[in-house]
Amino acid sequence: MDATQSYYNSSIKMEQSMAMLIGIGVCLNRLATAASQVALAVATLLGIYLWWKNDKKLILNDDARKYIKVSYLFFFATLVSIVDVDNKFYVLQNFFGTWVWRFMVFILVVAFVKKKTYLLRILASFLLVYSLDCLTACYQFFILHEERGRGFHGDYLDLTAIVCMVLAVSAIILLDQYFEPWIKRIALVSLVASIAGLFGCFGRGAFLVSALVAPTYLFFYFRSSKKLAVGILTVLILLSGLVISNPKYVDRLSTTFDTKTNMSNLGRIWVWKSSIDMYLDHPINGVGLNNWGRYYRSGYQYPEETQNLSHAHSNYMHLLAETGTIGFIAFLYFIGYSLVKPFKRWLCAKNPCDLIFFTSFLSVIVLFGVFHPTYRLSSVIRSLWFILAAMIQLRTVK
Repeated sequence: MDATQSYYNSSIKMEQSMAMLIGIGVCLNRLATAASQVALAVATLLGIYLWWKNDKKLILNDDARKYIKVSYLFFFATLVSIVDVDNKFYVLQNFFGTWVWRFMVFILVVAFVKKKTYLLRILASFLLVYSLDCLTACYQFFILHEERGRGFHGDYLDLTAIVCMVLAVSAIILLDQYFEPWIKRIALVSLVASIAGLFGCFGRGAFLVSALVAPTYLFFYFRSSKKLAVGILTVLILLSGLVISNPKYVDRLSTTFDTKTNMSNLGRIWVWKSSIDMYLDHPINGVGLNNWGRYYRSGYQYPEETQNLSHAHSNYMHLLAETGTIGFIAFLYFIGYSLVKPFKRWLCAKNPCDLIFFTSFLSVIVLFGVFHPTYRLSSVIRSLWFILAAMIQLRTVK
């Protein structure tokens, strides 16, 4: 019996326990952060024990192994920013918090969840929990009349970034024949809840990103079925009509590209200028991980930026300033690999797991990351790591 069959030379109950702990950690990411952290910490300790028991070897498929290598190449490239700073321990601490610890979700899934049943159950639970999160945001916005729905916890931008990903994931599961009927039903619930979440969160970025990502997957399913195409187009027309008929949404969305009077947009432009200034002064390895705010307040803030923003409002600008040329080039390579590899696999094999991987990364890191530093948001990046890991596993397990 090989290591995979015996599950790290341990019992099947150990795999069940690991799947349960990971599921709790992923699903309570926003609902109960402390419980989520505890569950993932226990899962990590259990993983270390299983790794040690299996002669200090992890059981990884080729895709997972390659992606871990590419990811850590990028992670360690950002650590080069530690060289010229005077708060090295702080930068190192943030390196472990931002990359090593949050990425542990990915490693736990690809190394220790080996059964399709467990993967789909965790995924289904994740979709249902975020459906409740979206519906909570709708209640806050439409019933309590809060300015924007925030869902269970944290900033509303956290939820809107996740909504963009969950909407695409749910749509692909629902449209593709690869998935079983029971999870399609759950995907339908999460799709409806995600669309509702777009309206409840009242975020311009979420509408924009979802509109940009949708064609990347709808195009392929349009070609497979005329009835399906008509159905999807009908839904899109109805949603568009709902937005256009509501002055509140028209006014909000009309400010998306307003760089003259909208203070939110103007603030982003000024902090982007500040980020470029930081980069020009520290072009090789930047000002150090999580040092953006410190440098910004010490002389890089423009007087026109009156909101006293705490970050660069962009993955690209934030990493450019903090990690310089070395980290930024590594980031671009990481993006290229994360998009090109799964998309090429999708074109060859038409496995929807590759398409979900592609659209999830495109939504959260590439597009939403243009105007918000999503890699720094714990709940967002952990959710993304889970989805990517689950898709890599579902491609190969039975």
